[in-house]
Amino acid sequence: MLILAIFTGVASLFNYFWWANYMPSPALQYVSLAAQVLLTAVTAAAAIGFRGRRTRKNYDGARFKVFTLSYALVFFSLLGNLAVLTVLVLFKLGVLKAL
Repeated sequence: MLILAIFTGVASLFNYFWWANYMPSPALQYVSLAAQVLLTAVTAAAAIGFRGRRTRKNYDGARFKVFTLSYALVFFSLLGNLAVLTVLVLFKLGVLKAL
């Protein structure tokens, strides 16, 4: 799941940079937006289906717990995918004028 989340995060960044630098045609924008929805769904599935340890005790012995490194990478990949999806949808709806 970790490798899948890293792959979808990198693919999402490439998708964003493609929109920002080359401004695809309207037909390709819909294809790219659909691909971003798929990437976000796959990353969400990877976060939900994560089988490893998600948290560990704090380093100084406090009550709260922190994410493990592998789950933190999956979680931040999900957040990044959601952010890119939000920006692309807002651009397509006309709320944002330029990437």
